[in-house]
Amino acid sequence: MSETVREREARLPGAESSNPDCGACGSETDFDGDDFVCEGCGIYFSPTTMAASFLDEDAPACGAPCDNSWHRTGAIKPGMSFECRACPLPAGHSSLHWTGCEAVLAAPR
Repeated sequence: MSETVREREARLPGAESSNPDCGACGSETDFDGDDFVCEGCGIYFSPTTMAASFLDEDAPACGAPCDNSWHRTGAIKPGMSFECRACPLPAGHSSLHWTGCEAVLAAPR
C-alpha cells in the first residue's frame, strides 16, 4: 500500500527560523528576549522595525575612517566615487569597521 501525499507531508521536517544577520558585520544576531543583539558591533535591532540602536548609548564612537582604496575618485569607474564616513559603531567593537560608504556619480558636465 503506497502512502498518500498527506502522509508523506506529515513526515517532512519543519522549517527552522533563524535570527537575522547584523547589517554592519553580517554575523547572525542573538535574541535576548526583546531584541536581536550583535555583541561584536555593540548594537541591537528592533524585532519589529529592524532599526539599529547602540547597546551602550554613552559609549564613544569608534570614528575609524574608510580605508578602502577602491573608494577613491575614479578607482572603479571614471566619474564615480564614494561618500565615506567614519565608523559610527562604539569604540572597542570587535567587528569590522562600518563606514556606510555610498556610491556617488559625478554630475554630468
